[in-house]
Amino acid sequence: MNVTFYCREINFTASIGLDADVVEVQKVASDFARKEMYPNMGKWDKEVPVTNQIGPDNYGFNMAMESLNGGRVNIASCSLGAAQQSLDLAIAHLKVRKQFGKRLADFQWNQFKLAELATKLHTSRLIVRDATRHLDANNIHKASLCAMAKFHATENCSQVVNQALQMFGGYGFLKDYPLQQYLRDIRVHEILEGTNEIMRLIIGRDLLSNETFGST
Repeated sequence: MNVTFYCREINFTASIGLDADVVEVQKVASDFARKEMYPNMGKWDKEVPVTNQIGPDNYGFNMAMESLNGGRVNIASCSLGAAQQSLDLAIAHLKVRKQFGKRLADFQWNQFKLAELATKLHTSRLIVRDATRHLDANNIHKASLCAMAKFHATENCSQVVNQALQMFGGYGFLKDYPLQQYLRDIRVHEILEGTNEIMRLIIGRDLLSNETFGST
């Protein structure tokens, strides 16, 4: 098994001179253990043979940035799962829980809220699938499309989970119910693989570029 390291060429700084190299996991692990660098694995001060390089010279930074596109779609997909499960649990709860002599599902407000949550979840799923399709096709705007999917899905799915928990009332915070765990887990999705503020920056810069941005 191998791991990809991003190595800097001698006398180069910043992203220039950053190459991607393959190194055996066993060798990396043994060196870290010998130097007692755990748990701080931020630096591996070793020379890597040029024959281990993958991709062209000075392309390591670009490869690292491109790998984030798939990661952003992955994070968005995780949010879809949490939102779908939360919505399913909320629907089941509203059908059996009663207040003022009738089921919570019979209150028009709850029906309106379910419609909103289902719509947010559905649009999030569609934009994630669309971003994945453009990523596979290597579309010129794949970075901004993945950024759209990431911030749209993570924010809307977070709202779905939060509102689903609201429908459970105080029960939603109890560890007997999984919604409180989903809410804690999904919050970090707006931070991982680039914060949602950075996603907006990526999209904005693409829109202001010379390339025509449109649906393909």
